[in-house]
Amino acid sequence: MIDEIDEKILERLNYDGRIKMKDLAKDLNLSAPAAADRVKRLEKNGIITSYKAVIDREKIGQSIAVFINIDMPASKYEQFKEFASKSSEISEFYYVTGQYSLVVKAFVNSTTHLAKFLEKAQKFGTTETFVVMYSNIKDSLF
Repeated sequence: MIDEIDEKILERLNYDGRIKMKDLAKDLNLSAPAAADRVKRLEKNGIITSYKAVIDREKIGQSIAVFINIDMPASKYEQFKEFASKSSEISEFYYVTGQYSLVVKAFVNSTTHLAKFLEKAQKFGTTETFVVMYSNIKDSLF
């Protein structure tokens, strides 16, 4: 279980994973060692699993976000996982229930790039694609 202080730690680390322990401690009215101990406990218990950089996709030439639903037979799932691991376009995917088997989030630099990517993805099944016009990402966990 986590308490209110742990929730605040998670929210703060979610916003800035590189925050110094002394600054985190100050934000939470804790000592730096107490804050560090709590973070270590959250890591040890598998609540914090990793830290990562958030990339501005537009600045690396992948300015168009898309969601692709794929109706795919279960027998192709392992092949798709391998394809996804090698694809620079795919940022995440979910194996889901419902009409489609997969929901894929990908980034491309043009509609031509999207068309070429879809040709590859359609080897796994029928697709339905949504181009993101605007996104509003919530930074807060709680």
